[in-house]
Amino acid sequence: MVTNSEIFSAINSAAPFALAAEWDNVGLLLDMKKPSERILFSLDLTPGAVREAAGKGCGAIVCHHPAIFGPGLRRLDGEDPVVLAAGFGISVFAAHTNWDAASGGVNDQLAALLGLGNPVPLGSMGRAGEVQECSPAEFAERVKEALCTPSVMLLDAGEPVRRVAVVGGSGGDFAPAALAAGCQLLVTGECKHHEALLALRLGVSVVAAGHFETENPSVPALLSAVQAALGPRAECLICEGAKAP
Repeated sequence: MVTNSEIFSAINSAAPFALAAEWDNVGLLLDMKKPSERILFSLDLTPGAVREAAGKGCGAIVCHHPAIFGPGLRRLDGEDPVVLAAGFGISVFAAHTNWDAASGGVNDQLAALLGLGNPVPLGSMGRAGEVQECSPAEFAERVKEALCTPSVMLLDAGEPVRRVAVVGGSGGDFAPAALAAGCQLLVTGECKHHEALLALRLGVSVVAAGHFETENPSVPALLSAVQAALGPRAECLICEGAKAP
């Protein structure tokens, strides 16, 4: 059994909370003040994830996306995941932008999956690395295969690709940083309309492969790091029902 304080420390060792963006909401978000024998890891806190945790006897859930986020929480209902978790006596943690930025975190995992050579930090959380020269369409196919997704969105700026930037999740605004790092293509989860227009104007191709698809591959790595820190006193489990909405 481990306390919430011990879980917090284990997460902090893998994804230091000091790395989180100022606007983010990370750490212990729901404290049921009970020790845990099992901990469920999921990208999102969904009703399904909470019920899976309860069915597996988990006392805590560690998510990437914060369950309490944004301005002014004004209303909750019985199907809200936080309410469900409280009803089952399950504490909830979030490791969000701190895990994006951490060594071995979201973007290191994404860079490794896509085979980027000599990856280096890009801005506050992304990564940039080298690839064998190819067309934007050819690299889009690589992304699709590596992330096991049936489709991706490609904005083709027409430049041969030799260097690639990766920012898991919502990173369409990193096109200027990608250009400054010498990248011809940016891989991210989603890209807004005005971000796409700017990227094309800058000559940076973009592959938008899905928010879930670009971040979920990092969850097992976070689980492994926390499990190593906690040792045999608690069992860390992956959420089997996690899927893109």
